[in-house]
Amino acid sequence: MKIQKVAGAVLATMMVFGLSACSKEDAESVSESASNAMSTVADKAEEAGSAVADATGNAMDAAGDAMDDAADATGDAMDDAGDAIDDAMHDGEQMGEDAMHEAGQAAEDMQHEAGQAMDDAKEKAGEMADEADKAVQDAMK
Repeated sequence: MKIQKVAGAVLATMMVFGLSACSKEDAESVSESASNAMSTVADKAEEAGSAVADATGNAMDAAGDAMDDAADATGDAMDDAGDAIDDAMHDGEQMGEDAMHEAGQAAEDMQHEAGQAMDDAKEKAGEMADEADKAVQDAMK
């Protein structure tokens, strides 16, 4: 809008000078110069507007791409965090199962050792009873 006002002022000024010119050829020359100046100003304004529109469009596209990339990265990070939590839970469960298995195995080993100790004690007690019986029988003879 400002460019049109400036162009209008330039044209009006050139026309005033053109009308006060001495000859018709000078007036036509001034009028042609003004017309050329207006065309040049209009062309430059249009080019500037196109450049601004292109730059704005490119900036908006880049911002949209950046937002998409950020959303993708956030989604990936959330997926990775979920996977890490799943892995940690599985590892914790596996460690619990391993600990229970080890405790069960230790209990079985202790039970076996206790049974073995009882068997050994019974055998020893039997041997001692046999020796005591033999000693009693020898003493009675």
